[in-house]
Amino acid sequence: MPLLDLDKITTGVSKTWEGFLRDWDRSLRAGNYPETTRYNYLLAAAQLARYLNENATPDLEAEDAAEDATEVTRAHIEAFQGWMIETRSASTALNKHKGLQQFFKWLMLDEEEIDRSPMGRCAGRILHPCGHAACLYSWRMPPRRSWRRMSRLLNLSGSSIGEGSGCSGRAFAMPWCGRWKL
Repeated sequence: MPLLDLDKITTGVSKTWEGFLRDWDRSLRAGNYPETTRYNYLLAAAQLARYLNENATPDLEAEDAAEDATEVTRAHIEAFQGWMIETRSASTALNKHKGLQQFFKWLMLDEEEIDRSPMGRCAGRILHPCGHAACLYSWRMPPRRSWRRMSRLLNLSGSSIGEGSGCSGRAFAMPWCGRWKL
């Protein structure tokens, strides 16, 4: 059973949003994007459309945006991202943010439906530290499995640097490009 069911994804969105999502899916397929990427991108845009439809408050003024993707503003995006962080997690909100960036980029550059993306200078700066922290952690802490493999290789090679505990010498840290301070 395929992961991507466009009819299911577009349930609860307006006909205009549905048309844009179908066109975008066709464009993504033509660009040879994997099905999982297409699913995540389309789901992010459909969730924004449903959010705008269900949470159209007087403060947000989302009635027009709920009907037409070209009416979405930065305030709508920021409200959606805040709701995502509250109801899911910051990393999920970051993934939705990336999908929406692609959607509005496509809407602006390929379809020429909008002059300016509502994602420009958006609340991604709030979500950025989440991904940044994960990246920094991975650079500082290589997987334990990699450390074991490298120590075995150094000990088996008969290297004088690898003698002893297998953890001494600057050359041991080289495979990780200076991630560890020795």
